[in-house]
Amino acid sequence: MIDVLAGAPPAAEGPAVFRHGDHTPCESFPNDKHKKNAWPQGFGQLTKLGIQRQYELGQYMRKRYKHFLSTVYNQFEIYVQSTDADPTLMSAQASLAGLYPLAGNQVWNPKILWQPIPVHTVPVSHDKYSALGSGEHFSKGM
Repeated sequence: MIDVLAGAPPAAEGPAVFRHGDHTPCESFPNDKHKKNAWPQGFGQLTKLGIQRQYELGQYMRKRYKHFLSTVYNQFEIYVQSTDADPTLMSAQASLAGLYPLAGNQVWNPKILWQPIPVHTVPVSHDKYSALGSGEHFSKGM
């Protein structure tokens, strides 16, 4: 979930909620002859395709909301929250890489065109945006 905070133009304020990208199966079935060997990155992990699609989602959001977002990451402009699961955390990071591409004096290493942007988690019981939380919290949060 990416929330554009107060201080941004009013038309841009509000959450953008989306699911994680493509990931490997979370578990195998008992008679699976391939088991874990078919998934070198392990069960429940984002695939290369999942990472690419999330990155492209970030690029799409940048293009669509370019008039509302700073060209560089601003901690007072957005708040990013994820469930505490590998695919959702990785999806948020990949989306942010597409949303805030590095430029100019932001580049801290010319071989790594990426910047760390905080992704926050909260316990499921306190998550007002996730459908995994209680229905009451979810409906009140939106």
